[in-house]
Amino acid sequence: MRQTEFEIRIMKNLGILLAIVVAGVVAYKWAYPSVSVRYRMTTVAELDGKQSSGSNVMEVTYYKNVRLLGASADMQIGIRGEATSIDFGSRRLLAVLLARGEHSRSDPENIIPFAYGLTKGGIGPEYFPRIAELSGQRELPRELFPAVVFFRDSLDPTSVELVNPPAPAGRSTAVPQLVSITLEIIDTKTWTSGLPFVHIFTAEPTIRSIDQALPWLRDNSARLRFWKTLIAERYQPSGSTEIYTLFKMEQ
Repeated sequence: MRQTEFEIRIMKNLGILLAIVVAGVVAYKWAYPSVSVRYRMTTVAELDGKQSSGSNVMEVTYYKNVRLLGASADMQIGIRGEATSIDFGSRRLLAVLLARGEHSRSDPENIIPFAYGLTKGGIGPEYFPRIAELSGQRELPRELFPAVVFFRDSLDPTSVELVNPPAPAGRSTAVPQLVSITLEIIDTKTWTSGLPFVHIFTAEPTIRSIDQALPWLRDNSARLRFWKTLIAERYQPSGSTEIYTLFKMEQ
């Protein structure tokens, strides 16, 4: 009998503890809401008269900021996904970086609310309900294209050339021409195990990660050589940049 009473007491205490935890989680989410948007980016480019396409899935999560230790920003942003790549054969590869192009809102953090017409500037937690309701496709105007680079040899980080923003007049034109970039909001309950890499004109889909496409990415010295070459191409980064996050972010 005593053992049964003890077990009942334990179960009651566990129930109270669970209720407190659940109430705490609910209160936290109410005080500090978040919203996630998942989208597929599909890029079509042309080289040597042939068009090819690559696509990738990105997820952006916006969090209302917890103001601790002097934090002043209203919002934090987490990003999950990889650069979109297109393989043109003979180790020639185009990559749509996780970075802005000419427009200040063409980076992964801002491109969805800007492209879908929610804002002409920045966003804050007051936009969360509207972000949660986004759906459909948008073809990006050219000024909203992210930064795009082309590797003449995907095994050589110094073979990189800047495609977007456009190269200065007088530079080589033997690089892929961007045809279109399309965004499509997809269900946040689905995900891919790798990079959806598809030649839509040859109907030969494969799964390929950016680390496989550019095997030198895990080498710090190779990344630095890539970065120096890209800066020499007159690429202008927005603030300090962790080079690897141009190609892959995992929140």
